Amino acid sequence: MSFQHPNILYVGGQDTGRAFAQAVKKANWWVHLPTETLEALGMYITYMPDIIVIDLTEQPELTQSVYEHLQSIEASPMLVLAVDPQPGVYNAVPESTPHRLPTLIRTILDQEAEHEQLLSTEPGI
Repeated sequence: MSFQHPNILYVGGQDTGRAFAQAVKKANWWVHLPTETLEALGMYITYMPDIIVIDLTEQPELTQSVYEHLQSIEASPMLVLAVDPQPGVYNAVPESTPHRLPTLIRTILDQEAEHEQLLSTEPGI
């Protein structure tokens, strides 16, 4: 995981995804924007993203399919933008603008790093 330059798989509307990628471009964050289910799954395997962002309110056929596939293998961390909270993932409301997403993602990655650090310092692990 790169704390300075996270690798992000964003699955959702292309316009929103591009706006998000533009918002984090100056910080040198990597954003992958698949347009099909198999492409998204291939990007997950190939690029091993630090976080997955799925906007279930945009392109529902694509996003729901990718969400279900990645949930079946317990891919994490995953930030889901949805009206109804989804179990086992980080949730945010769809109104989270592309310019608010970096703060949410940074917070999630920091929490994940703290959790990993705690696990690595526990005896017997």
